[in-house]
Amino acid sequence: MIDFKWHNPIPEARNQDLLIGISLLALTFTSMATGASSPALASIGGAFPNAPSPLLSMIATLPLLVSVPASLICGQIISKTGKYRIMAIIGLCLMLFGGLAPFTSNRFEKIIAWRALYGCGSGFIAPLAPALTLTHFSGSRLSNQLSKNSAMSNIGGIIFQFIGGLLGSIGWRYCFLSYSLLIPSLVIILILLRDPPASAPSPLINPPVEQIKPVKGHKLFSVFFVSWSVFYFLYGVLICPIITDTSAVILQSGLGDSTSAGLALTVFTIGGFTGSFSFKYMVKRIYKQAMTLLAILGFAGSVLLIFAYNLPIYVAGAFIFGAGFGISLPAVVLFVGISVKESQKAVAASILLALYSSGNFFSPLLVSWIKTIYGITYIRFSYVLSAVCFAALIIRFIFLKTYAYEREILCPKK
Repeated sequence: MIDFKWHNPIPEARNQDLLIGISLLALTFTSMATGASSPALASIGGAFPNAPSPLLSMIATLPLLVSVPASLICGQIISKTGKYRIMAIIGLCLMLFGGLAPFTSNRFEKIIAWRALYGCGSGFIAPLAPALTLTHFSGSRLSNQLSKNSAMSNIGGIIFQFIGGLLGSIGWRYCFLSYSLLIPSLVIILILLRDPPASAPSPLINPPVEQIKPVKGHKLFSVFFVSWSVFYFLYGVLICPIITDTSAVILQSGLGDSTSAGLALTVFTIGGFTGSFSFKYMVKRIYKQAMTLLAILGFAGSVLLIFAYNLPIYVAGAFIFGAGFGISLPAVVLFVGISVKESQKAVAASILLALYSSGNFFSPLLVSWIKTIYGITYIRFSYVLSAVCFAALIIRFIFLKTYAYEREILCPKK
């Protein structure tokens, strides 16, 4: 008798990997959605002429500040409960509501309040993808998934910024409608994401990897973790000027108009996608020296941005700088994640991302403070500062040591 019962050809473990992988891409797609409102800042300022410039800039920066404590809170919750799904749903709902609500607001104070609510949701989302990736994947699958996550983040950044700018050209309110793009991610999370079991990573991973323990001393808040945390805060400071200063530099240097600035930022994000997508290949060959390459790209991109006196050179610098940016998130999360205890991965991811967001928020303040103290008026000073810091990081990263257990995790023997 013929058995017409359908048998799933995909093993359960592989099916689970697929569902979690799709859910992770849905989450990371939203991670750079904050920039959707940036193209309309000038229009918003025109609609509220009495709003001071620092308060106006908070439409873009306040979500970053609010996301810091929200990320830390979320990291603690998922570390203790493992409730990834409910935190993802709450975070996306807050982002969706806080993102769309300014469309109906007529008072500037309300817009600021909605942006704070959006930042809270963004903070909840930020540590989920890195923590879930570190918890579920290992071996070569870990670096591959981190690479895909970061690449999708850059794709989302391109789409949100483009749609936000397109809708913002109709009217300042309409840029906030771009946050309706969060709905598909919310639907995917509702349907596909399930909390991972509290046991070991995916059964598809090589068994020997699960037996490998971190080297002694690599615990949360050890010198090792603090060093990486300080670097990621610094990197948040250095990466911010390419986003915040591009428009002013291009306009005041006579390199182009606002469309040219938008082109440079788009190419920067494309560079980020390229770096993210390439990371899974480079980490198998050069291990931690991927960080040296990150610093070299940051230095080279900064130098081109300093001496770019035509738009093509500036755009080339933005692409190179963006490629280094694309390497940064998967690299830092990977190297820290494989070196802390399983129970600390979620907290470690939340701390790293909170510090990065803090660096983004405080970057304009720190650069302005340095320029004020030393009386610097050079408009590209932030690029000079980045070049100096990346040159120092190149020297530091050359001496990074890759431990034997890290090699085995990154490239397990078959």
